[in-house]
Amino acid sequence: MQSAFIRLASLSRQKTSSTYVNGTASLVAMSVPATGDVLMISQVAWRIGRAFAAGHKDAPVEFHEVETEVSGLAKVLKELAEALHNGSSTWQEAGEGVQNGICTIFESCKRTVNDLDSLIDQYQAIKKHRTIGGFAIERSWSDLVLTQYKTMIWTTDGGDLHNLKGMLQMHSIAITPLVQALQRQARRAPELCNN
Repeated sequence: MQSAFIRLASLSRQKTSSTYVNGTASLVAMSVPATGDVLMISQVAWRIGRAFAAGHKDAPVEFHEVETEVSGLAKVLKELAEALHNGSSTWQEAGEGVQNGICTIFESCKRTVNDLDSLIDQYQAIKKHRTIGGFAIERSWSDLVLTQYKTMIWTTDGGDLHNLKGMLQMHSIAITPLVQALQRQARRAPELCNN
């Protein structure tokens, strides 16, 4: 997990991000994510947590551990969105390096969540059951996943479930101080205005 922190730290030193438009790379300044973007990723993470809870009784213990980590990440992301909303001007006044660091942490988390969401879409089976009011949809892991989950690749770096759990923990650990700093600044803002 330490190498992931080092990789994240080196990414945060970058001042720009590459964007591809019509096949051409262009450099764009990074900025603090919008509250809505953070909330959206929080909701995706929450949905992923629910996916790992699908078939709770029959799910492997490792799935419960990942569910706990991704649900914790969803909670931290929601707190980040609330803190950004309450102290949005604070980060916009911060230096470019600070803003780029925040953006890099969020973008790394967003990439992990979106990649995991794609994997879940690929490996979960959806079953419809007729009910009195229409249909009920039940999601469950495919038989392939339930039999091969220990040898499956769960991260874009080729990691297993243990690596995935570590990545989710790393994102939560990296975002928590941002939330705390935003909350401190939001509490201090009224004091600064009164002086």
